[in-house]
Amino acid sequence: MSHGYINTSFLTGFSDLAISRGGNPTVLYEAVGLDRDSYIDEKFSTSATSHPRLLVTQEQFVELLEHSARELNCPDLALQLAKRQGAYILTPLVPMFANCRTLMDVIKVLEKYMSHIVYGGQIEVTVGENHIHTCVRAVHPHLLRYTQIEDYVLAVVYNAINHLLGKNYPLRACYFTRHETNPAQIEQYAQYFGCPVVFNNHELAVTSDNALMDQSVAEIISQFINRVKRSIPEHHAGFIHQIRQTISLSLANNGAPIEDIARVLNMGHRTLQRRLKEHNISYRALVDSVRHELANQYLQHSSYSFTDIAGLLGYSNLSGFSRSYQRHCGLSPTQARQQFLQLPGE
Repeated sequence: MSHGYINTSFLTGFSDLAISRGGNPTVLYEAVGLDRDSYIDEKFSTSATSHPRLLVTQEQFVELLEHSARELNCPDLALQLAKRQGAYILTPLVPMFANCRTLMDVIKVLEKYMSHIVYGGQIEVTVGENHIHTCVRAVHPHLLRYTQIEDYVLAVVYNAINHLLGKNYPLRACYFTRHETNPAQIEQYAQYFGCPVVFNNHELAVTSDNALMDQSVAEIISQFINRVKRSIPEHHAGFIHQIRQTISLSLANNGAPIEDIARVLNMGHRTLQRRLKEHNISYRALVDSVRHELANQYLQHSSYSFTDIAGLLGYSNLSGFSRSYQRHCGLSPTQARQQFLQLPGE
């Protein structure tokens, strides 16, 4: 049984990593049931008439990492993938930080963002007297038993802290739930995370010094934005998909207004409008297209309630989503879900 989707932004850099290890990304994708519409960063994968998909199931993502680690003889594949992605997957946070006045505001925004993009996942940050504890909760236990996904989740948290705060605040400790007794392997993890690493812990978490609470929030956000701008990659899949993917990550934040997306991409909104016009598409049409595509995927998955879907697509209430979907598809969300779940193989 599938437990939800993950945004394909988390596959950014996978193809180049696989090639660097002597592998064929196409073969690796197809081995776990992912077709060409799942390839988001390959130079040879996307036709001019289609766009890569925006979501894959969490199970497919985990299976891809596990299978590829074995096939490429790369046990630290997930760690390397997270490192290659840098701050890119955090780009939608740029406009979301605009109204933050305290570090706790920043932390709350980060918690909310991570819970939106990984369904069932939740980041909880606790500020203690001498430390800040960041814990990954509510990820489905059957997924976290896999080495690669546990590595990847914690590496993403670690990289998010680094890109948000810089390397002036190294971690105090890093905690894994799985077992590991090989001293060489433990040392490798300690070098990656730059701190002592504990295995067989009751939770997946990192702990950092709370001295960063004294740092200026405006300075933190300014430095973060500069790091994000430097991390935005050239999308082999094209400019339009880059916009689509950014919209898909940002919808839950107030519906992804064009000003926010333009800021994420380091351009003015008029420049973005002009470039979209060159591709014969309006920004509103692009948002509607992304919403429709995501809605159809979410509706095929019974674990997403209609209220969940409305929130993930940036609607302020369920009725707004229902009216929009009915207008676009000629069916209510309820009718569409019934049809989807009656299809063979669903």
